[in-house]
Amino acid sequence: MNLLAPMESIYRWDENIETEAERQIVIKTTRERVAALWDRVREVHPYDVPEFIVLPIVDGNDAYLKWVADSTS
Repeated sequence: MNLLAPMESIYRWDENIETEAERQIVIKTTRERVAALWDRVREVHPYDVPEFIVLPIVDGNDAYLKWVADSTS
């Protein structure tokens, strides 16, 4: 997991423009564990609509991808 530096987010919510201090995290996992991760995010995240996106891996360092798979099994 990577915890990025604090940032300011500006977004529209309920027809208003909101500004909030936020931090973004990057979590590496396998396709098989995405559903469980999403369930957990919904349990603990304070927002009604948290940002949760899944990016496909189209290529990468085989040793690193093996490490991710081994670390999440």
